[in-house]
Amino acid sequence: TWNHANALWHFCQHNTKTSQGLEKPMWLNKIKKNLTMNVYHRVREFVRDMRLIFQNHRAFYKNNKFINLGLQLEAEFESDFKNVFGIQEISTNSSRFELIF
Repeated sequence: TWNHANALWHFCQHNTKTSQGLEKPMWLNKIKKNLTMNVYHRVREFVRDMRLIFQNHRAFYKNNKFINLGLQLEAEFESDFKNVFGIQEISTNSSRFELIF
């Protein structure tokens, strides 16, 4: 529902309240700032931070109804990233893709 999607979007945007207990907090506004300031020298650094958002979401919402929204968004990100950059899968059983950058 929209409320669940809104909650997930909020988590991804800026999770300072929810970042307590997370080893390495990450959120979209931080990634946006890193992109603007040219912090990322390789695509893999950007992807690492995006994946960290999803990892943190899974850890924070592991026993919550919001987990499925995060998993769905993560799958969409991975699929879109693969399609945009034409990245080959390492194996058919792997959810990660080989970065050629």
